[in-house]
Amino acid sequence: MKKLAILVHGIGMLHGGVGRLRALEPFLKRAGFDVQEFSYGFVFFFSAMANNKDVAKKLAQKINLAKTEYDEVHVIGHSNGCALMELASCHIRKCDSYSYIAPALESYNAPQNIVNRIHVWFN
Repeated sequence: MKKLAILVHGIGMLHGGVGRLRALEPFLKRAGFDVQEFSYGFVFFFSAMANNKDVAKKLAQKINLAKTEYDEVHVIGHSNGCALMELASCHIRKCDSYSYIAPALESYNAPQNIVNRIHVWFN
């Protein structure tokens, strides 16, 4: 079974974006996952607010393509990455799980019937 984890960073991340989420990569690989990054570059709060809907559509395209190539697709986001995941859920066909790490969400609207499992961690 082919499994993929897609990492989605938050705002203010340098060097391609994923940063601290990259620390999960060895654990995910040991669990049998391929790991890909979804980077939308370095952004500040207001530029994220202005561009999140467009960026989320690109994330949705990546998730939809991944579902054609992998048996399972799991998306892990931090902060604004979680907001992007939630916005992307309007444009995806199916995803196996979302993992929100310290999500930057104004409200929590679970993407029902799209994502099989949702995990949330706060620090």
